[in-house]
Amino acid sequence: MSDQSIEVFDKFGKIRADFSDEELESIGPERHDRFIALVNAAHACTAAENDAALATKAIEAAARAVQAARAQLERVRPRLTHAELVKQYIASNR
Repeated sequence: MSDQSIEVFDKFGKIRADFSDEELESIGPERHDRFIALVNAAHACTAAENDAALATKAIEAAARAVQAARAQLERVRPRLTHAELVKQYIASNR
């Protein structure tokens, strides 16, 4: 077993998933733990990115629900004229 370097990343900068047995054996025992840590960290990063994307979608859905509820409220709430608003303001300051 030689301690040769292997290409860990694909052309998009992601950790490859298609390591051959020869490549894995060529890593050597002293670098094996670091390689496993790298692969685990990359998988954790991908999972976190997926979780963040799902959270963003949930936030967007909640914001749309708030906008829809606000629009419904505005439709049923009576609109006040300027004169009515002035009367309310004067009444509140007495």
